[in-house]
Amino acid sequence: MTESTLPTEEGLKRYTGGYMTELREPIACTCKPTCQRLCAGECGCEACSVMFSIFCDESGCFPNTPAELESSLRRYRGDPVEKT
Repeated sequence: MTESTLPTEEGLKRYTGGYMTELREPIACTCKPTCQRLCAGECGCEACSVMFSIFCDESGCFPNTPAELESSLRRYRGDPVEKT
């Protein structure tokens, strides 16, 4: 399988020019219209996966379990975080 180097139509809506530019090398957003409002790369989009990783790094959340991942995704997307 080869990696897409061009943004999808949805990627063009999500990032200026369709590329995540937080790193030295821009990464094309390959999201689909069915992706979450704030995709974390679940669809295979490297740009959104990197953005979620940056969020986790900056917020100090390093999800190691499915529950921690779910909590981190909720915080990333601004959804209410369930109390445990």
